[in-house]
Amino acid sequence: MDNEEKMRKLSGRMREGLEKIVARCEKAGVRYGWEDLLGDGEYSFVIYIPQGTRRHEVYVNDLGDAKRLLDFSFEKCAFVEGYEDAICCCEEGWVEAVVESLGRLSNRTAILSRLTGRGYDEVAADVKADKDVRMEIVEGGTKGVRVLIGDPSSVLLGIINYLVKRDTVSVRVEGLEITKNIEAAQQLARVTNSLFFELREKCDVELFIERRYEVKTSWFVRKSRAKMGGLKVGFPKFEYDKQPIELYWHAVSAYKMPLLQYLAYYQILEYYFKTYSMLEARGEIRNCLKDPGFDVDDDDDIERIVASVSGKLGPRVSERDLLCDTIRGCISKEELVSGISNAPLKDYFKDECKTVSQYKVNPENKEIEIREQLAERIYDIRCRIVHAKEDDKRGRIMPFTKEEVLLRRFDLPMIENLANKVLIANSKKLSLG
Repeated sequence: MDNEEKMRKLSGRMREGLEKIVARCEKAGVRYGWEDLLGDGEYSFVIYIPQGTRRHEVYVNDLGDAKRLLDFSFEKCAFVEGYEDAICCCEEGWVEAVVESLGRLSNRTAILSRLTGRGYDEVAADVKADKDVRMEIVEGGTKGVRVLIGDPSSVLLGIINYLVKRDTVSVRVEGLEITKNIEAAQQLARVTNSLFFELREKCDVELFIERRYEVKTSWFVRKSRAKMGGLKVGFPKFEYDKQPIELYWHAVSAYKMPLLQYLAYYQILEYYFKTYSMLEARGEIRNCLKDPGFDVDDDDDIERIVASVSGKLGPRVSERDLLCDTIRGCISKEELVSGISNAPLKDYFKDECKTVSQYKVNPENKEIEIREQLAERIYDIRCRIVHAKEDDKRGRIMPFTKEEVLLRRFDLPMIENLANKVLIANSKKLSLG
């Protein structure tokens, strides 16, 4: 079915609206087309708005979407690269992004009340009456940059048409001198990082703008056991150690902060260092004690025990060795090789992985056992998150960087998988007695 046929299938007013949008797209050089999203032969009209080096799809699903787009110069707008829901217009010098709350104030009316300094009931009445509620801050210098926090503009609602005004708070910065998308991203970050810090101190409001990440790629895909008709969940049979399971939920709750997640999963492994470091030593001691000829009063027998566990206990064991022992205790070499050998993780470890850590995990490396390689990499990443050594030119892994994006996609699922396995391996039978 060609584009003309798709147009003819539409109602008169919808067709008229799309024809106007098409004319403006062609004049401005904006790409557009039709997509069969569900594969059922029903096509949706889509505009491809620039977002840095990529394109962001904007779907026109009905007459309301079409009218909202035609009310402003959508062809001059672009999505801001690196952000989830942020747009800009370099020609007009503004950038606007959806704001979310990190803290206790998740209610939109409460946030607007706190920002504007007005009573909750007063703000609620304006919201109910569909009046715009915004906090306005004007830069005192000659540039006259203005910041608005509160109800989103009609432009933001029009171009991101799944947003609803009553559920959305935005920050809009106007009066900027920007010529490129990257400049819009930089100016947005500079203004909001400073402003949101002050708002937290002065208004006790924690705000942030969600960054845009590529889809997380799992290491071992978690298979869903859900069946049609509902998932049967029985009463739990096992319980998990209190501190590491709390660290686990801490990691899960920090899903927007991958560096913090990584450290929480590492701490789960760290909790069991002692368990796995002494595993071999316990076996050696047990074998000696079970020997019928063992004499507790014989110094030679005692020295035999000391010699058998020498190097397995005490401060001489490095943290990397402890980590390696823990990894060995919770995953087999064969399972690890199988996971690493599958794309896209296999492609990642060919070269791009060096952006995050200089230590690769290569199943074909016969000199170093694969679990040792993984331990080396995990420990190196952990150190790069926590601190940067003076002689290390790479520095820290910082938030909102390419390193963090790669870590989130590949390295984070690996350590999450290990944390899950060590929790399961050390679980105990649930007892409520």
